[in-house]
Amino acid sequence: MPAPGNVENLTVLEITTTSVKVSWNNTGDSRYRVKWGDEGNTKTDIVMGNIKNITDLTPGFLYTINVTAVASDNLTEGRPATKTVHTRPVKPVNIRVASRSTDNLNINWTLPEGRVDYYSVNISNQNLAYYNTSKTNDTMVIFSGLHPGRLFLITVTAVAGNLTSTSDQFSFATYPKPPQSLIIIYKTISSLQLQWSTFPNMSGAPGISYFITYRPSLNNISSINENIVLDGLQSGTLYNISVKTVGPDQLESTAVSNSTYTLPDMVSNISAIGTTTNMSVSWTKAAGQVSSYFVQLRKNTAPVSNQTTPSNETTQVVFVGLTPGVLYLVEVVTISGPEKSNKSSVSNATFPTPLGSITVNSQTVSSINFTWTSPADMPHHLYNYSVLTANGSYSTQNNWFLLENLVSGSSYDVSVVTVGVLGYRSTAISTTNYTKPQAVMDLMATEVTTSSVTLKWNQSDSKSHYSYEVRVENVSMPELVRTTNSTTITVNGLESGRNYTFTVTTFIASYSKADPVKVFYFTRPYNINDLKALTLNTTAIYLNWTKPYEYKADFKYLVETTGCGNKTNNSTVDNITFSELIPGTKCSFCVTVMAANGIKGNESCIPQYTKPEVVKLSISNNGFNNSVLVSWTKPAGNVEVYRLQLNSSSTNLSRVEQLNFTSTSFLFTNLSAAVLYSAVMIANSGPFYEPSEMVTNATCEYRTLFYIAFVCIKI
Repeated sequence: MPAPGNVENLTVLEITTTSVKVSWNNTGDSRYRVKWGDEGNTKTDIVMGNIKNITDLTPGFLYTINVTAVASDNLTEGRPATKTVHTRPVKPVNIRVASRSTDNLNINWTLPEGRVDYYSVNISNQNLAYYNTSKTNDTMVIFSGLHPGRLFLITVTAVAGNLTSTSDQFSFATYPKPPQSLIIIYKTISSLQLQWSTFPNMSGAPGISYFITYRPSLNNISSINENIVLDGLQSGTLYNISVKTVGPDQLESTAVSNSTYTLPDMVSNISAIGTTTNMSVSWTKAAGQVSSYFVQLRKNTAPVSNQTTPSNETTQVVFVGLTPGVLYLVEVVTISGPEKSNKSSVSNATFPTPLGSITVNSQTVSSINFTWTSPADMPHHLYNYSVLTANGSYSTQNNWFLLENLVSGSSYDVSVVTVGVLGYRSTAISTTNYTKPQAVMDLMATEVTTSSVTLKWNQSDSKSHYSYEVRVENVSMPELVRTTNSTTITVNGLESGRNYTFTVTTFIASYSKADPVKVFYFTRPYNINDLKALTLNTTAIYLNWTKPYEYKADFKYLVETTGCGNKTNNSTVDNITFSELIPGTKCSFCVTVMAANGIKGNESCIPQYTKPEVVKLSISNNGFNNSVLVSWTKPAGNVEVYRLQLNSSSTNLSRVEQLNFTSTSFLFTNLSAAVLYSAVMIANSGPFYEPSEMVTNATCEYRTLFYIAFVCIKI
C-alpha cells in the first residue's frame, strides 16, 4: 500500500483548562492517529478529519500532542507532526487576608484543580500610584512596606507555560495608624475640644474617620475631621477619652487616650463685707463637680492673701489683718482636679481708720489752720477728709484745713472724718480752738528809769477772756515773764543802762496767741560821781570823774560846755580835756552818761574858769609932767575885772584902779613931774589873776612946752 502523507502545520486552535483543539493539513488520507499525554499518562484516538478537540485534560498541565496519518491497514503511517502545549490553568479562588498589620498584607488563596508553574500576584493603589507584582510558587504572599490605612487591589494570576488565568479582583486594607498627639485645645464647663494629628504615611488617605469614646458614662461619636467638640458635658468632671482611627473595611487602629477635666463652673452670689481690717467673703456653691474653692484677695491687682477651702461644702472665708480704707478685689475660683473655673469677683473696701488728734498748726486773727496726723496704716492716695465746721462741710486731701473769714479771738468747733474708697467714712474726731486776738497797738514806754520801764498799749478787739503776756529779755539775765489783764505794766528790778526787749502778746488761755509786738528800750544809766575840773591854761580845762554805778563797757559820756564856747564831746573814758575855750570865761561843764542807744542818765555839772590872757601894756606921758596914760589892747576872751596898778618907788606911790573889761586905757593924773612910774595890769576872771609885764615911763620935767616937748620926745 502506498504510504500516507506527512502531517504538517499542526496548529492549536483553542485551549481551555481541560481541552486543547488542534488542526493540521489534509494529507488526503482518511484517518489520523492523534496521541496526547503528559509525563505519566498517554491517550490515543483515531479521527477521520484533520481536526481534533482533546478533552478531559487537567488544567495547567503540559501535554505533548502527536498527529500521524494512518493507512487503511492501520499499520502504514506517514511522518507525524508533534506539538507541546499547556492547558490553561484555572483561576485561583478564595483569595483572602491571612494576616495584616499597618504596613503589610499576608494574602493566600486556593487553586481548585490542576497545577501551575507559578503565581503572579499583583497589588496596587491608584491614589498612591503604587503598583507591585510578586511571583510565588506558594498559594500565599506577604506584601510589606505598605502605607497604613490604605485599600489595596489584589489579583492572583495562575501561570502555566504561556497561559494564565487571573482571579477576580479583591480589595484588602492595611490597619490604620492610631492618631498622634491627642490634645485638649479648649475646654469649657460643658465641652471639650479635642485635636489630634494623622500619622504621616496616612496623610490624604481616603475614607479615614475617627471613633471617639468618653467616660464616665460611656459615650461615643465619630468624626471625619482631626478635631471634635464634645459637648453636653458636666462641669468639673474627669473624662477619660480615647480615639481610634477607622480605615477602609472599618478597620480600627489601637486607641490613643487622654484624661482631662471639664472646667468647673463659677460660684454665684459672691459678696464681701469689710471692717477696718477684716473682709468676710461668702458665695453660693457652683454647679457640677467641685473639689474645693480658691479665694484670692487682691489690692491694686497685686495678690495680698489667699485661702483654699477644705471641701466644696465651705462657702465662706474671712481675711484678717488688712489695710484700712483700701479697695480689695475678691476672686473666687472653683477647683476640680487641676482645673480652675473663671473667676467670680466682687470688690469692696475696708473702712478707713479715724485720723489722729487734731491740733492747730497756725492761727491768724481771721483763720485757723487745723492739722492732724494721718490715719494709721492707710495709703495716703486712697483717702481724703471731710471737714465739718459752722461755715459748712469741706473735702480735702491734705492733712490740714484752713478755716477762714473768722472773727479774731473767737471760738470755733471742727470735726474731721476720714473718707476712704467707695465713700466709706470713719468715726469723727473733733476739737475746739480760737482765732488769734489782734496784736496790741501803740505799745510804748511811758516811763523809763534806771531800774524800771512802764509800758502801755491798746487792744483794738478787747475781750473779757484776753490776757497779756509781757516778756522781758536781755542777754545778761534770765527771761522775765509777766502776765496781766491790764493794758499797762511796770517792769521793775532791771539793770541800768541795759537794752531790754519787751514783747507783749495777747493770748487766750492755752488756745491762741496774737502776733507778738516788740519794743526795745534801754534803762537809763546812773549819773557819774566826783566830777572835777582843772584849768590848764587860758583855753583848756581838764575834767575827770568816777564811773557810774553799774557801768557798762558800751557806755559813752556826753560832755558839754557852755559859757566859754559851746562844745560837745563824746568820750568813752572818764576824763577829757577841752581846749580852744574862751580865755577868762566862766565855763559850765556837764557830763551825762549815755547807754548804747543814746538814752541818757541825769547830768552832773561843774563850773570852771579859764585863765584870762595876760594883757600887754604900754605907758606914755604924752608930754605931760603930771600924768601917764596906760594903754592896752583888749586880750582874747574875757576878763571879769582889770586891776591896773601904778607904782613909784621914789614917791611911794601905789595906786590900783579896777576897770571893766571894756576899757582899753587909763590915764593916771596928779602925778609928780619927772618921776619914773611903773604899771602892772592884773586880769581877773574868777579865781584866776594874771599879771601883765611891768611897763615903766616917767612924767616930764616942768619946762616950757617946747622944751618939755623936746625933752619928752627925747626921752
